Amino acid sequence: HPGGSLLAAGHDSGMMVFKLSRERPAYAASSGQVFYVKSGYLRRHVLGSVTDVPVVGLRRSARQSVGYGPRTLVLNPYNNTEDNLLLHSTAEGGLYYLFCLNQVQNDHEPMKGRGVAAAVFLRRNRFITLDSKFQELVVRSLSNEIRKRMRSPLPRCDMLFTARTAARVLLRNDEKVALFEPDSRRVLGEVFAARVKYVVWNQDGSMVALLSKTAVTICSRDLELLCSVQESVRVKSGVWDAEGVFVYTTHTHIKYVLPIKSADVGIVRTLPDVVYAVEASGDTLHCLNRSAKPIALSIDRTEYLFKLALAKQKWDVVMRTVRSGRLCGQAVIGYLQNMGYPEVALHFVERQEGEAWVQYCRYCASSVGGGERELYVPSLCGVLVLWCLVLWRVGTVVCGVISPACRC
Repeated sequence: HPGGSLLAAGHDSGMMVFKLSRERPAYAASSGQVFYVKSGYLRRHVLGSVTDVPVVGLRRSARQSVGYGPRTLVLNPYNNTEDNLLLHSTAEGGLYYLFCLNQVQNDHEPMKGRGVAAAVFLRRNRFITLDSKFQELVVRSLSNEIRKRMRSPLPRCDMLFTARTAARVLLRNDEKVALFEPDSRRVLGEVFAARVKYVVWNQDGSMVALLSKTAVTICSRDLELLCSVQESVRVKSGVWDAEGVFVYTTHTHIKYVLPIKSADVGIVRTLPDVVYAVEASGDTLHCLNRSAKPIALSIDRTEYLFKLALAKQKWDVVMRTVRSGRLCGQAVIGYLQNMGYPEVALHFVERQEGEAWVQYCRYCASSVGGGERELYVPSLCGVLVLWCLVLWRVGTVVCGVISPACRC
């Protein structure tokens, strides 16, 4: 394939397509910067700038190879004094590299280990690995020394994720995700989510998004289910907006989901190519493409910020958005009606209301001067329906006659 790592081989009964290498780059973002693997180097890019420098050269066993390569890159969220990273690969039965980056140790060789299915950080100076063959969890220090061993409490556990709260870790199997505390050896919470591939925490660690192949599940810190969304195409990546909205990418779109019970979902923009979201900064979404090249995409947040303000009943924000004129159309009016806010919908049809009232007055004048005539004004009917909904909410009974031709 000219734009991807695909190779097709034809034979007498058809054709087979092989994927030569993993298309998703291994990356980890935090505090306005992103670490990622490209061309045999661990690189650092400062978001919103041209600063992009190689940090550490990777050995051949850690580089991209046919069928095997870096799959995940995890940044230590508990250590603010230096950058600790765990790079995991499926080569040699599961291989991890531990990088401790600072001004003194940039050129030091990373520590490594073999035979592990996953590796994530547990606290500031500890990380934990999973041996899926023996279902064993191993706690290690940053000097790669074993501190504790224990059996996995989740049957058939095959993946670990960072829990964002120190001394906790997320365990995954094919059916669910469990929140585990190794010190007390207790399972603190569980949620059913099939085959979760990626986990994304918001800034303060109060909510988490679990990304499956075609689903997004939003949970609280303790894995209490808040909402879930099912997609018809593959979910590729996602990040949390500063306002608390989860923005995710699919094969063809950038979409959003509100972390509320109704789980409102919408499209932000379409995509010409697949991208992997790194960080959302205002109206800019920083991403990596399949070539591990940092790019910045502009997004319009008006729709989901309006819906979020409506859900939180922040009426000043709602009315400011209405007066800005950046939202319009029957879709918004229909959404407000379905959500039980017809009085807000009336502000979107203020102009149509005036035009419809003029037509209604002309109709009344012609009716007085002559015989009765049937009137069908679509804009008038829509406004009347909205007014009826508003008056019904305040307990007023409305009685009127609308043309039989009306289909509102």
